[in-house]
Amino acid sequence: MKVRLRQCALIHDPGVLILGDSHSRDLFGMVSTAFENDFIVGITNTQGCRPHTQREDCQEHYLAIKNFLIDNSHIFEHIIYEQAGFYLFLDENNNKGNREMFNKLALTDKVENIGINEEYVKQVSYYLAEISEVIPVTWFGSRVEPHFSSQQVLSKGCDYGFSLRDGHKLIFNELDKAMSNEASAFDYIKFSSQNKVMNYTFPEDFMTCEYLLWSDGDHLSSSGEEFFGERLPLDFLEF
Repeated sequence: MKVRLRQCALIHDPGVLILGDSHSRDLFGMVSTAFENDFIVGITNTQGCRPHTQREDCQEHYLAIKNFLIDNSHIFEHIIYEQAGFYLFLDENNNKGNREMFNKLALTDKVENIGINEEYVKQVSYYLAEISEVIPVTWFGSRVEPHFSSQQVLSKGCDYGFSLRDGHKLIFNELDKAMSNEASAFDYIKFSSQNKVMNYTFPEDFMTCEYLLWSDGDHLSSSGEEFFGERLPLDFLEF
């Protein structure tokens, strides 16, 4: 793989790297449908790992990626990082964020008593900062995740207006602010709010009786990747 990347850089000039967890895999799909570029690479199969994940295998995984990028800075001219937002939250008891924080809610419940895991946000920023010393990084903010379950979709039907819960967008806006504040401390990390760029609007951006734009509560479907890819700005791959 390393040899192939070096060869691609020689043939096509430096490329663009999409980096992160499974949400960045959705982003890679969006980018692939929206842009004709011969050298876009995704390192998105992180096996449940993010820069803040404390498991030893996760730390080794991201260390290996960072070392490779620093040692081969000529391969990429721009890195775009994205990850799931719910991992960067804390509940009212300071428990680390997970899908259950949202999945347990009824469609009419309010999203409340959720805060930002400032330490995890800092850990991500420090990781990206080290890479940005040799390759500029765009931190693409976490998308607002609707977290509507398959059971809720089946019970309500395709013509139901799946709107975000009260307070739902607010907590993701707060996460945007935390990410932006951290990114602003570094010269070569640019924060871009995905929620502003994409302007996700529900129920229009969830499903119709013809297509489902999300494969589950926080991942996009293939139709969603194509649908939302059209909203990416023309200069998205540029730093």
